[in-house]
Amino acid sequence: MKIGIVTGSLIDKKGMITLRKGFRSWDENQAGAADLRRDQVFDRPHTGFGKLLLPEKLAFAAVSLALREVNLPLDRTRIAIVLGTASGSLSTDIDYMKSVVDGFPSPAIFAATLPSSPLAEIAIMHNITGPNRVFVGANSIFDMLEESDEILRSSAASFVLSVFVDDCINSNELRVATLITAQWNSAPCIMPLPQFHSGLDFSYFRAIMPEEEPDDN
Repeated sequence: MKIGIVTGSLIDKKGMITLRKGFRSWDENQAGAADLRRDQVFDRPHTGFGKLLLPEKLAFAAVSLALREVNLPLDRTRIAIVLGTASGSLSTDIDYMKSVVDGFPSPAIFAATLPSSPLAEIAIMHNITGPNRVFVGANSIFDMLEESDEILRSSAASFVLSVFVDDCINSNELRVATLITAQWNSAPCIMPLPQFHSGLDFSYFRAIMPEEEPDDN
């Protein structure tokens, strides 16, 4: 059985990319991913988006960008989410500990200190109730794509949202990527999902994305 990529998206310090529409750089007044605006992702106001912490916000935005390019089944039990993260909820953990040191532990931040927090927000906001998995660690991209492949081959879902969150202390360096994968003959795939290897890293996502707009400077 052949597994293919239907579409994908990437948000990082350079801008936003989708596999079908190409690259969009940040505006002049935006330093990086931390300055993402709601209107750059959604055509209309989205309740709750502004309240999300940055890793959750970027993961939800990356998935939403990719979903704009594909028609997913109305049966949301047939959509799976697999999340990979190399460093867990690092930036959120640091923010929470700062609130503890300041003497006012933040319940809102504490709720997001689980590595699965971005997955939960994606599932809730897109009403997705299919299988879900979370992988944490150096090989989490490898594990994420391998699990996505297995879910599709076992027919446990029709589509898989494969989401990778590269969390870090510097908020503008935080990167998030999404691939929507499916069985090759069941969806308009644009490229095959490659064979997996333990050396796979975040550069894989940028390598398969369309070329960026040329720098005018």
